[in-house]
Amino acid sequence: MKLTGKALGHFEEWYRNQGFPMGTYSTCGSTYETVGFDDLPEAMQWGVLVDFGITLGLFMNVGLDEDEAGIYWELIERKRITIPSYPYADITVKRIDCVSSYGTIDEARAAAIEKLNEIINNK
Repeated sequence: MKLTGKALGHFEEWYRNQGFPMGTYSTCGSTYETVGFDDLPEAMQWGVLVDFGITLGLFMNVGLDEDEAGIYWELIERKRITIPSYPYADITVKRIDCVSSYGTIDEARAAAIEKLNEIINNK
């Protein structure tokens, strides 16, 4: 689950600006020492990367296929459009990509991150 190029640079800057606590944290009865993103357990890294994508208007998701035979990932673009005569923002949603039949959640997450990386680096 690694970002590269421009995507990595944008992520590192975003991560520093989030004020994530460094040092010791506890979860599920275990205590961890952390000095940065790479020290987090993979499930937590995924959550941080999902938050990062959301700030760019890109939402990553993984889940079970409808027939529950495999795992899918999808990347959705969300844009907020302001309509002057309407007091609320209208959100448009566009599915960028969706791929299914991965054997594990980790494989699906890695593929979603790879697609996020590709989109950011090609902007």
